[in-house]
Amino acid sequence: MTGLIRPVDHPYEQLPFLFSSMTIDELWWGGAAMLARAGIAQPDNEAVWILESALGQDRLGLHLNKNERVEERDRNNAMALFERRASREPLQYVLGTQEFCGLDFRVTPDVLIPRPETELLVEVVRQTCANTSGALIADIGTGSGCIAIALARALPMAILYATDRSPQALAVAQENAKRHDVQDRVNFLVGDLFEPLQGLELQGRLVAIASNPPYIGEGDLAGLQPEVGLFEPRLALAGGNDGLFF
Repeated sequence: MTGLIRPVDHPYEQLPFLFSSMTIDELWWGGAAMLARAGIAQPDNEAVWILESALGQDRLGLHLNKNERVEERDRNNAMALFERRASREPLQYVLGTQEFCGLDFRVTPDVLIPRPETELLVEVVRQTCANTSGALIADIGTGSGCIAIALARALPMAILYATDRSPQALAVAQENAKRHDVQDRVNFLVGDLFEPLQGLELQGRLVAIASNPPYIGEGDLAGLQPEVGLFEPRLALAGGNDGLFF
């Protein structure tokens, strides 16, 4: 946090985490220490992001108020978030959000966390459909809905059909569609792959089909970093023996 500098002669391992009355500064130090001991690569920054969420203040506010005492309820909330992240649960799940194509998406353990690389797929589809008014586009395995929703925002006249096997994932996607005001142009359908599209008379009418399918081989799952292998939905990761079963 700007203005809060850990003394070089007090490594994280020696910083006590006080559980009684604490200032924002002390809570940040303690949280960063917990994350560092858990092997988090950027404990200082992640501690700030967690405090921003827990205390409802931005980075500047945390700095300006660093000597203020934290109420017990807020301290307990922050501690719970620090503990979740220290267990190696992804920060995106801890905070409940991830940015994608300039939009904030709600994410839960029911959906794969959107990756920056997938933004390239959105851009390719956008360019493909840019000159087609009312383009019909399918997103297979929509998860959080990030691809379909980003396309709906980028192509104001397009109609999207987004499928997923997981009703829980579709519930998150529908919430994200409402958040970005495209719920009237993105049709969410539960079912495997193209099966939900049958009977909709879309054959030969789809301008583009987008998908970010499972791509990790079964034998490689155990070697993934804990944030991925232990917490992200296996349904969205496991692509059979060679990662190509889809």
